[in-house]
Amino acid sequence: MHREREVFELLVQDKTTRDIAEQLSIGEKTVRNHISNDMCF
Repeated sequence: MHREREVFELLVQDKTTRDIAEQLSIGEKTVRNHISNDMCF
């Protein structure tokens, strides 16, 4: 849940999935999965 929040906070700062992935040292697919998880709540 913590990581999803980090991803969401960067997303609302207008960061791309690539930017977020690089900043958090995770894959772009993982970023997209976190975004999908956020949308379900």
